[in-house]
Amino acid sequence: MDQVALLALPDEVLLAVLAHLSPRELLGCRVQCRRLRDLCLHRRLWTAACVSDLGVLRAALSLAPCLRQVTVRASDLEAVACLVQGSACVVTMLRLDVLSPSDAALATIIVNKLSSVGGVRNLCLNIGCPSASPTLPTLLKAILCIQGIEELTVNHGHRVPLPAPWCEVPVRPSLTKLALSSRAGGPFMHQLLSTHAATLQDVSIPRLAEAEVPTALLGELPQLRRLACRATQSLSELADHPSLAQIQLFGGDVAFPDGARALLRRAPHLRALEFHGASGISSAADLRELAGSRSAPLLESLIGVGGAPEVLEQLAPLLPRFSSLQCLNLASAPPNLLRAISPESLPSLSTLSLTCPDQGTCLHAWLHDPAIQDLLLRNPRLHLLHCGLLDVPQGCACVWCRWGCHARLRSGWLYSAHPGACPRNCFQVAGPSRSSP
Repeated sequence: MDQVALLALPDEVLLAVLAHLSPRELLGCRVQCRRLRDLCLHRRLWTAACVSDLGVLRAALSLAPCLRQVTVRASDLEAVACLVQGSACVVTMLRLDVLSPSDAALATIIVNKLSSVGGVRNLCLNIGCPSASPTLPTLLKAILCIQGIEELTVNHGHRVPLPAPWCEVPVRPSLTKLALSSRAGGPFMHQLLSTHAATLQDVSIPRLAEAEVPTALLGELPQLRRLACRATQSLSELADHPSLAQIQLFGGDVAFPDGARALLRRAPHLRALEFHGASGISSAADLRELAGSRSAPLLESLIGVGGAPEVLEQLAPLLPRFSSLQCLNLASAPPNLLRAISPESLPSLSTLSLTCPDQGTCLHAWLHDPAIQDLLLRNPRLHLLHCGLLDVPQGCACVWCRWGCHARLRSGWLYSAHPGACPRNCFQVAGPSRSSP
């Protein structure tokens, strides 16, 4: 009776019901009757399907018109290389593990076949075999020749750079996002940057050594909007880039290079800054220089501002310079700085992330600290996020834990003073209804 009622539904409604099934369930459902056999292979149901299980992938490549994502482990490469030979399935995202020279040869077959039917717009490669592997240039050539590829991620753990393959087929620029997680850039990276210079918008090369960051090539990308790389002296060459709006800078224990400071001081259109590592904006002079930069009134996100508490206190009188700031992340929260944060000094601020106090401090006690409560009450639109290791210790004896308030609190949640429903799913911990014991 239930089956008859289900099949009585119009095709559009039945497709909406089938959209809740997994790829494995769709393949099982299609054997029930002729109508479901056809509907379960409707393109709409497979455009969001992600498959990594070899058994499901075997059937999907034979029957499904398309797949959103296919993940192939190294142990399954040989089987999938055979399966794709007779497949017309269009795969949008492809993830491959290449751990040996034979894996590289099999991956080449998969990439060539799936890209030839109009797929592989997003490719992620985890390369574990040495750069000198004889089959690796052939795989890199197949990647370089993919027509219409938009995103490419290459994770390569070896220090020897990837070679530049010879590609006799003209490639139209199409790549918009390139992420290279490697300690060495080299010829293949330069070839990608040159080939897709007209379309690249997002380049992530955080592990490259300072001397290998190709700032000259990056400066020739007219549409470059986001860059993630090591803080280097040569970054000053990008200071006048017309479209660069988001920067992530990575560094170690070395001093923040003057070239990186020049970039931050002179860049005209920065909207987001993020610092990783010990180096970065961490002195009073750095803070003053950033506040006086051309992009200070335009910045919407400022992440990873470090320094000792006495240094961060110097940021308090500079806050009004960042009138567009929506997200701020600080290494510590000195009281003077917390008192300076207000709707008048930072009218656009919606999220404040802090990485203090110490690990052993109770989250209840921290949130009920007068400085934190005052901050939230004075900024009713603010969302407070603690992104450290702070939590509620087991058996904590603080007065707030004994009282039993907020038993569900966790580090990493958003906290606020505004009651009622919030689209950001925050937790109210301050306000008239949150009185102390």
